[in-house]
Amino acid sequence: MSKGRFSVTFSGAIVLLLSTLSHTVSGAVDASRNIDKYSSAAQFDWQPAAEMPAEAREQLPYFCHGRYVQPEITRDLSSNAVTATADDALFIEGRSATLVGDVVIFQGTQEIHSPGVIYDLQSEIADVSGPLMIRDTDLLITGEHATINLFAGTGVINQATYLLHQSGFRGNAAIIKREENGHILLDDATLTRCDPGSNIWALNGKDIELEPENGFGTARAVTIRIKNIPLLYLPYLRFPINDDRQSGFLLPNLGYNSDGGTDINIPYYFNLAPNYDATYQLHSLWKRGLIHDGQLRYKTRRSANEVNLAFLSNDDIFDDRDINDQTSAGTDTSGVSIPEFEKQDRWLLNVRHEAGWGSRWRTSINYSAVSDVDYLHDIGGDVGSASVEQFINPVESNFTNRRSAALDRIGQLKYRSQNWNAELILQGFQTLDPTGKEQYERYLPSVWPDRD
Repeated sequence: MSKGRFSVTFSGAIVLLLSTLSHTVSGAVDASRNIDKYSSAAQFDWQPAAEMPAEAREQLPYFCHGRYVQPEITRDLSSNAVTATADDALFIEGRSATLVGDVVIFQGTQEIHSPGVIYDLQSEIADVSGPLMIRDTDLLITGEHATINLFAGTGVINQATYLLHQSGFRGNAAIIKREENGHILLDDATLTRCDPGSNIWALNGKDIELEPENGFGTARAVTIRIKNIPLLYLPYLRFPINDDRQSGFLLPNLGYNSDGGTDINIPYYFNLAPNYDATYQLHSLWKRGLIHDGQLRYKTRRSANEVNLAFLSNDDIFDDRDINDQTSAGTDTSGVSIPEFEKQDRWLLNVRHEAGWGSRWRTSINYSAVSDVDYLHDIGGDVGSASVEQFINPVESNFTNRRSAALDRIGQLKYRSQNWNAELILQGFQTLDPTGKEQYERYLPSVWPDRD
């Protein structure tokens, strides 16, 4: 056994043992010393929103309060050789190399951190002791033990946790297998996303396969859990794992309000064509019932169009009677007749349209309607008045309009020539304040000279 800090380079079956002090890259050895048997991959590389640049912070999805940032690789990646550093090393000619103490192995974009590694020179298989850490492009894995082919890039990691930096997906698995094509197989695994320690929702699957190069994953025997409570079972599930457009389930959402109770959203995205798509959202309000939410988006070279629909059949607790007495019908103390309580259907409609880019003509429509004045307060919905271009992100819960006094209904037709402009506006409102005055409507043709 040789003493001191060593650098060992494996190139095929040739091993060069150098009795020199090595220099690690990007704090690799320091990182390995921070690994213990309780470490999860999600503990590393997290950057809170408060520490992010303003532009990057604005791009965060609403359900994440930060992002995972992969450390920059500064070493030379042109060589396919395997380079290792360790406190002690033992080399047996033609058979094996044993590395002990703060072992760090580099091969291409891959890094392995471990307290001890035994490398078989003939099979090119490394037996890696834990607790260990494996880094690669957009991937971080920790585990208790691993068997890895350093040159093929394949391996098996036991009792592992994992992290995909780009998407923020993370979880754990009894066994993680990495195949030569880059696919990651998870046995008896969980999958969730974003902030470390925030496990509001999780997907549990007997077999999960992630295909980073294709941007999606598949799972079999899937249970979706909210706060560790089983919510939905599916025999098969396909879901996106990056921001590319892929048909599949989007992230579930969980909320709570005193009126409706537990609020659960499970959206499914349909990537139908490059210029149009759809999203269906299974939306459950515990006290009210099941809401069917749909969104259709369609773009052409000169237009953007979006339709949002929602329908709740027979709201279990909504009472539209002027006099609320759900105990019985009959008359009140003043003799006024009280009708029976009846469950009501409730719905939302929103249509957005913009067209005419690059031409003299331009049109825009933003039309919203709800079944009753309490819909947005009770259920929420997407009825904003901003331009269509701001609504090209995947569907999400939107409660910003719950306090709106009225819904905007506006259509505009504009024409611009070299010397003058013309505009026709039709505008109306749906009043949401039962005690407020009736909203005005307007019809406004305008013509004015172009002074630009």
